[in-house]
Amino acid sequence: MSTIIRNSTGATTVADTDTAVAAVTSTSESGGNKKIDAIVIAISDDENTMTIKRHHNDKETSTFTTSDPSTVCEALRQQNDALRQELHDIRREMDEITDQFRTEDAEEFKQLQAELEIAAKNCRILQFKLRKTEKRNENMECEKAALEDKIQQLTRDNYRTRDLDEELLIAKEVSVRLHSELEKSEESRMITEKRNIALKQHLDTLKESFDEKISTKNKRNNQKQYSTDIDGHDVSDLMNSYQQKISMLNDEISQLKQDVINRDSDLSQLRIQYKILKQRSRSVDRTTNSNSNGDEDSGEKDSNRYRRGVSVDGGGNLREQLDASFDEVRLLKNKILRLEDELNSSALEKETLLVKLDNQSKQGADDTIHEDLRIFTDKIDNLIAFIKDTKVDDKIINDLQQSLRSSRLNKQNL
Repeated sequence: MSTIIRNSTGATTVADTDTAVAAVTSTSESGGNKKIDAIVIAISDDENTMTIKRHHNDKETSTFTTSDPSTVCEALRQQNDALRQELHDIRREMDEITDQFRTEDAEEFKQLQAELEIAAKNCRILQFKLRKTEKRNENMECEKAALEDKIQQLTRDNYRTRDLDEELLIAKEVSVRLHSELEKSEESRMITEKRNIALKQHLDTLKESFDEKISTKNKRNNQKQYSTDIDGHDVSDLMNSYQQKISMLNDEISQLKQDVINRDSDLSQLRIQYKILKQRSRSVDRTTNSNSNGDEDSGEKDSNRYRRGVSVDGGGNLREQLDASFDEVRLLKNKILRLEDELNSSALEKETLLVKLDNQSKQGADDTIHEDLRIFTDKIDNLIAFIKDTKVDDKIINDLQQSLRSSRLNKQNL
């Protein structure tokens, strides 16, 4: 029975099952060349013999058989030293490779950082240029809007100049017409002035006659006013009596209000005393409950009460005084309300009397004014008839009618 041992390169080794086999394989790579070393140790059971085979790159280099374990250990130590040296070389190569990689990586990082800084500078420059261009665009748009406004203003000015030219032509034509009309109106004015002088003289004579009639009317009105003065005296007496009543009522109301204020102050004092007595009665009740000795405790309570200066039994009397003062305050408030109602009614009567007096005075004045107006309008109507009979110009009649209307309106407003 045999055993097949496969090393790392794929080569196989056949061994019998009666022997114990141990294999050690090492692989190293230097400069792109791959080296494979293998040691196969076979120990037989029948004989205390040990066979060592060395393989280098799948080639058997040496084979020897020995039964001394020290030689085997020495051989294995040499092999371990060789393997350690190879390991040390491999580590050194790996360190060199990592250092080289790190230096290359650092150089690449520095190059990338420099490129990034350059790109950031370029970005800043481009942003600055972009802002400049945006500002230029904004300025250009503002200038464009201003120019458009100017163009629109110029077009409007052109339209206005055309309109003004047309208006100037019309104004020249109108001024020529007005000049001719002014000359005509000056001629008519001279004629009307002469006629006005004659009419003024006639009006002066009419005013003198009107003044005489007014004086006679005033005499009659004075006699009428004497009778109205008597009625006015009666009304003034009534007004004085009402004013006296109102002043008396106001005095009574002020006195009652003062009484109410005094009562309120008394009530507040009584309430304070009542609260003090309540507190003292509660404290006395607590002392009675705490002390169980009857006669001794009662003597102490009486002494405490008299020491405080106010007896607790006076609480009932204070309560009665409070109720009585509340009733008095209610009565006073009701009396004030009644007096205020009387005052309001008397004020209303006073206002009605004043309205009646105003109406009477207005009626008397209106009668005299209407009579004066009627006489004045009659005289003016006679004057208009006289002017029409003398065939005066229509413009003068219209002016007189307008002055008549304005004088009537002024009289009515007065």
